[in-house]
Amino acid sequence: YFFIELIILFVISGYLLSNFGDLLTMLGERLMMLSEAVDERSGSWIDGLQYGNLVIGSGLGVFGHKAVEFSEQYIPDGNYVRMLAELGFVGIIVFISIIIGTLFKGFKNLRLHLIEMGIILGLCLQAIGSDIFSFQLIVPILWYSVGRINTN
Repeated sequence: YFFIELIILFVISGYLLSNFGDLLTMLGERLMMLSEAVDERSGSWIDGLQYGNLVIGSGLGVFGHKAVEFSEQYIPDGNYVRMLAELGFVGIIVFISIIIGTLFKGFKNLRLHLIEMGIILGLCLQAIGSDIFSFQLIVPILWYSVGRINTN
């Protein structure tokens, strides 16, 4: 089946490249812009971390988007940096231990949990530079996936 999947992947890739020629150019430009995005965000990350208690955190929501109404210190993007500022090392270690434990369990039975693992890994990667864990429609999908892996 591997060779059939590989052939299908090449056919789909060839179709996309022939019909959407600018796709590779656009993706290349987006990848080159990643360092600029980190440079732009790192200033707000550093400012936010300077005003918080890094051991136990400053409390949920202190550096989120709603904080703009009440304070000049906020972290608009970068979920892990904001979690560090709001929850401190204690909270982020608890969160990361839940995710890592779930990933180890998921990798043990990858065939059964392939979709859930994709959801968790995708959202965790996206959370590096975005505020994905704040979206009320996305977070339940993450925790459902975590729960589904941990119940089996």
